[in-house]
Amino acid sequence: MMNTRKTFLAAGQNSRRKYIDAKHLRTCSITNGGKKSSPTGRAPDLGTLNKWFGALQQIQRRSAAASGYFEQAVRQICDPGGLEAGRIYLREHGRWNLLAATDDFSYSHVGKERPFLDTLLEERQLCFHPNSLDRNLLKRGTSVVIAPLLDKGGEIIGALWGERRVHTGNRRLGIRQLEARWLQLLSETVSAALIRLEEERRHANTRLLLEQVFPNEVARQLTTHRDLLAGREREVTLLFADLKGSTKVFEQLKPEAAYELMSELMEELTTAAMQEAGVLIDYFGDGLAVMWNAPTDQTEHALAACRAALGMQQAMKQVNERWREKLTFPLRLGIGIHSGPALVGNSGSRQRIKYGPRGQTVVLASRLESATRMLDAGILVSGETVKQLPFWVGLRRLCTIRIPNISEPVTVHELCAPDESDMPADEVAFVRRYETALQLFEQGDHGEACCQLAALEEDPLSERYSVRFLSEHVTAALRPGPRRRHNDKRRDQLSDPAILFELK
Repeated sequence: MMNTRKTFLAAGQNSRRKYIDAKHLRTCSITNGGKKSSPTGRAPDLGTLNKWFGALQQIQRRSAAASGYFEQAVRQICDPGGLEAGRIYLREHGRWNLLAATDDFSYSHVGKERPFLDTLLEERQLCFHPNSLDRNLLKRGTSVVIAPLLDKGGEIIGALWGERRVHTGNRRLGIRQLEARWLQLLSETVSAALIRLEEERRHANTRLLLEQVFPNEVARQLTTHRDLLAGREREVTLLFADLKGSTKVFEQLKPEAAYELMSELMEELTTAAMQEAGVLIDYFGDGLAVMWNAPTDQTEHALAACRAALGMQQAMKQVNERWREKLTFPLRLGIGIHSGPALVGNSGSRQRIKYGPRGQTVVLASRLESATRMLDAGILVSGETVKQLPFWVGLRRLCTIRIPNISEPVTVHELCAPDESDMPADEVAFVRRYETALQLFEQGDHGEACCQLAALEEDPLSERYSVRFLSEHVTAALRPGPRRRHNDKRRDQLSDPAILFELK
């Protein structure tokens, strides 16, 4: 006798049970008190088989998450399966729980079914209990077949239970082999549906986590194209934003209120970035960093970053309005935007993965954010980013600066408006006058530049568009060498139009 065949000992001494393994149907003779049992009837005909497989196709097309899925599956045990009762059990936290049933338990109770279900756990494959079971467990003449429900790892997570009972109009005393096989096929179908459901839940949880960092479309692509997270060089636009003067906030507010304010601020900044399909890189200190054009292509990534920056500044006005009774000064935000190549991928470690960029582009974007304090500007945009912007974006070219450890000078612009046509005419004229003075300074005509800047400083719009930084440098350029501004001491020559920045 093959090792795969097993015989179950019945609770009664004169009873035997059949066993059917997953590969072969094997039965032993059925006896009751030394008498051969009645036949179980002829095999199912072709019409019955067609109904069985048609029902399988119907249940295979449905999701386990669909309403009424398990009720439909358990009904198929009886119709077209031909058994009198069907149940579906799930095993959770070491207990069997009834999920769906076709009967009202007039023939058995959950407690009496447990020994058979526990036997399934031990045998780990289809169990076939034919007629004439111990009357103390199930009603005399009841036949039972139990098929396991398996998870992705092959562990038993539930069971399908089918019964045939002797009653008027049904003279079969047992369950036929093909009927047992039918229940097994049905259990495999339900198992596959449960596995799909678990995978769907896992993917949904993964996507939910991704959507907390990535825009919806990027999160969707990441769930299907995991190679997008691999390190690769890409053209990106980066935005760094930080709260100016945050120390004063913590000095003026109690810790709980300061924490509440910072949480509200981060929520507003994050929303502004996500609305423009930005990818959140990280939170740091009292600010955040956002990236565009990675991991997926974004054709207008520079423009999207600028729109996000303007959205952040607008959100700051709303935050200030809500907190004006608790703060004696308005909150101000410094934002730096730069476009360039970066190596994008896991910028963290193997123990703690963090998706983000690395390289000089990151350094420049961060330095531009720091420069907002010295230039007294809200949003600074590099020349590389400006090259990718439409001509109609409202910008003011502030100056060209040299940053320590960066070989090439950086042209810096102030972002004024999403569209220059939205700016008042007097503001546009003020910006043009400033840019003329800047050009004079870069050409070495410091005297005329100084005169024009002095006139601009008298204009009330200088409160909105600061000219102080350039004016101080022009004035310093007119003085003798030793009296020049400390920031200019390492310029290669006085006529160098690029201003050396000493950022801390």
